[in-house]
Amino acid sequence: MSGADVRSWGVNTIYDDDLRRHDSFGDAETLWPCFVGLSMGWSWSLFFCQSMVENLAVPRSLLGCLVQERRPAPPLLPERPATAVYADNVNNIGFNRADAIAADDRFAAAAAKSGIGIHGDPPGKLLLDTLGVVFDFARRRLHHRPRRAWRLYLATGALIGHHTLHGSDLAVWAGHVVNYFSFEPAGLSCLQHTYTFIGERRHHRAPLTQAVREEMCLVKGLIFITEVTLDATPHQEVMVTDSATHGMAVLFTQASSSEVLREWRWKEKWRFRDVELPSPHVAISPSAVEWLGGLSPLGGATCEEPALHYASTEFLGSSLAGVGAGTFYGKQVAAAASQHDRSDAAPGRQRHKMLIPGPPTFDTAVVELTGSIPGIHSTWKRPFRWKRIVAKRWRHPEEHINIKEARASIIGVKRQCKHRFAIGSKALGLTDNMVSLFL
Repeated sequence: MSGADVRSWGVNTIYDDDLRRHDSFGDAETLWPCFVGLSMGWSWSLFFCQSMVENLAVPRSLLGCLVQERRPAPPLLPERPATAVYADNVNNIGFNRADAIAADDRFAAAAAKSGIGIHGDPPGKLLLDTLGVVFDFARRRLHHRPRRAWRLYLATGALIGHHTLHGSDLAVWAGHVVNYFSFEPAGLSCLQHTYTFIGERRHHRAPLTQAVREEMCLVKGLIFITEVTLDATPHQEVMVTDSATHGMAVLFTQASSSEVLREWRWKEKWRFRDVELPSPHVAISPSAVEWLGGLSPLGGATCEEPALHYASTEFLGSSLAGVGAGTFYGKQVAAAASQHDRSDAAPGRQRHKMLIPGPPTFDTAVVELTGSIPGIHSTWKRPFRWKRIVAKRWRHPEEHINIKEARASIIGVKRQCKHRFAIGSKALGLTDNMVSLFL
């Protein structure tokens, strides 16, 4: 449009990209209007939206009350409500009804001052339904939205009635189950033969085995009882377990609620992130693949970084996480990678890739962010506070160390569950094995 048309709208200056400043324009000059805002689909739009809403919802004096990913949950105290922001959703959780209403009013005033309209449920409710989950503060429970629970329940029943299933269809169902049981990871122990069925029949239909059908029935029975207790008290007895090649030991100590709550604030899994490697189009040697895959020696030893064909593989304050190349599991991973490379080298598959090019794929690696979470408090390191429960030799020393560590952890959990006061409580256990930690 012409400069005269633009000037008729009351605009007398425009931003000049070359001059990097606002400048005047002529009436005969041709101008192009530009959208001033965050474009949908731009990868940074969500980040800026999240940041702006957080600044509106949480004043500087209450920054410690913001619920953030991979950070400890803020304590719920009088006049310090916790605020959770997800894009354009703002949820305020107060110590009491008055605190929640005050936080909602404060955000409404800040949004109105910025010219942003808001709408939502009446403040001060005892039921918060957000992002597919329900906080029931009257019952002190957290559970999935009933609509989602019913959909998974009915879908599971329908799949059980099928005589045959495609492996990819069962994989979709298993993905929903894994996400649903994120509240109660113990429910994932129902699935074992299901994963085998998916892996062996991913590309074709097959009769549904009785073992898989029984696992689906177990999942169906757990759907409506999967919830989190929000007011669980800390178990006063803390266990530490460890295992070696030929033996194991379990020790315990009495701990205060503040000691246990201090350790609960941090999650071990926050130390690990998936990152994209710098270049997806380089040919690297097998030794480099092994290094990038994290197949490093056991015991935290470091291996020499191979020569790579791109600029840098350093991640600030991080190290690649993986398993020992000499362990049984490490050899399994290496064998699977070798088999994958041979299958990629098949002429038919190469021809299919060339005829139907897909989107570029980026290799990823799991890195450990060193120092991202603090270590356990020094009070746990005093040797005289611990008492031994059991120490024995293994009957089958040839078992994998992960299995032995898990067995030791289970012995400790059984000990904690024997007490009557353990009902409705959460227990703390210490171990140096990541596999048994996440069981």
